[in-house]
Amino acid sequence: MAGAIYGIDHVKLMAAMETGATAGQYPDFDTLASGFRINAIVKDSFSFSDTAPSTNDIEVEDMDAFYAQLQSDNGSETFTLQTYDMNKDAYEYLLGYTVNGTWNEETPGFKLGNQALEIKTKALDSFPARTFQWARLSCKVTKTGTLGKSGFPNFNLEFTKLANLDTTGAEISGARWKTV
Repeated sequence: MAGAIYGIDHVKLMAAMETGATAGQYPDFDTLASGFRINAIVKDSFSFSDTAPSTNDIEVEDMDAFYAQLQSDNGSETFTLQTYDMNKDAYEYLLGYTVNGTWNEETPGFKLGNQALEIKTKALDSFPARTFQWARLSCKVTKTGTLGKSGFPNFNLEFTKLANLDTTGAEISGARWKTV
């Protein structure tokens, strides 16, 4: 069967499990006790922007072809998405805002820690839904858009896959998916 992937059913974030006995494990996204469900995802805003590994071509004087090719970096796996969901919970989870009386205030020095992420797609006709998970991603959050009548402002989330490490510091699987 062809493997078409269609639409987004949900996106969930949780703190990456980086220390202690659970280091490197995928969290249980079904509980979402300490996580955040991203709502109101901007249509077609989820986009991949992976880069291939870079290489250096080694040349020598006595040959016309390359003598060797060395890999200089591993490339990167990145993606972005945008959400119109700018409610109190989104400001708290993504930007560290806290409630002070009737005001929601920034927390100086707040930094969103590395995140684990789950994305579930929608089924389409004979194409089943899929669930994708990443165990450890860096996440940059910015505000974009306008406050005018032509559209809504939104949060822009930029994710970069990081090495996922177990309790011994060895690199282990950091991404997985399954058909639902």
